[in-house]
Amino acid sequence: MIIKFYRALLTVVVILSLCACNANNENSTDGFAMDNDDYCPAGAFYDVEEDACYIDCDSLSDEECDALEQQVFGDLEDFIVTEYSGRESNQEDSDSVIARYQVESDLSITEISNLQPDHDPTFRQIWDSALRVLPKAVLQQHISQFVIDSDGPEETLAYVTVDEDKPNKWIIAFDDQDYIGPKDKEFIHTTIHEFGHIVFLGMEQLNVSALGSCESYAIDEGCTLNNSYLNRFFQLFWTNLFNEHQEAQGDEDAQYQFYEDNANHFVSEYAATDPVEDAAEIFTHFVLREKPTDTLSIVNQKILFMHEIDVLKKLRSTIRGKLQVAN
Repeated sequence: MIIKFYRALLTVVVILSLCACNANNENSTDGFAMDNDDYCPAGAFYDVEEDACYIDCDSLSDEECDALEQQVFGDLEDFIVTEYSGRESNQEDSDSVIARYQVESDLSITEISNLQPDHDPTFRQIWDSALRVLPKAVLQQHISQFVIDSDGPEETLAYVTVDEDKPNKWIIAFDDQDYIGPKDKEFIHTTIHEFGHIVFLGMEQLNVSALGSCESYAIDEGCTLNNSYLNRFFQLFWTNLFNEHQEAQGDEDAQYQFYEDNANHFVSEYAATDPVEDAAEIFTHFVLREKPTDTLSIVNQKILFMHEIDVLKKLRSTIRGKLQVAN
């Protein structure tokens, strides 16, 4: 995950209170969306604007809501890629960009450039597949461009990066050579993982003017705010590991040994890359797994940390509801 600079990024608290997005597929015939509640599991309702199933927890306690959510949405763990990995740099490479689209306010896409115009229907299918996973309100507010960027088959499926021309907006990129279909587990896992980067590196999460003098967890672009999700995550789960992690940087064998020595801390080897990737991977498991009951596992403690944050729980519920419609 590479971010070049920020001015204004994600206001996560607002995004889920808004649902002003337009539904483009209310009467879709492709098996994904319908305009009535019958398509959702018993106990859930259909949100036509988000194209998602949802449960009404207004009159329930947190415990009752968690239990109902699990009963209605069930197990989505089949979408988890246990050996997930990404590429070291997600910076856009102009030499490998095949197509670029402007994301409009209604989430339609307008072609900017396309070196393979015959593949335009496939590229648009990939965008539509992302819409079926991620909260539309978030995409409307924070995604400026959709890009097809290929590094060859069986390499990086997707990445996100800040739009240099609109630093409060994000570019989301997919590789068509690695795209199998909208229900492919790697596509779903990767899409949620990349979305997790936006969540954890948003406007109220980072101070870009405090480079080099951080009292909280520092990344290349600035200091995480003391109460940011990422800094809290770092303080709880990385402070005892960070020096060992830093000493291993630049040496692949040492990096792998760091993971091996601390494998019980991580959901995958890739999660041990750094706290930013760890947070995105845990976010993905937080979304797709049922709420853990075992509090002794460090991985479960990380997931339960996210269950304590209402904004993240709402994001989780929206994505899980969209996956119900998509399947």
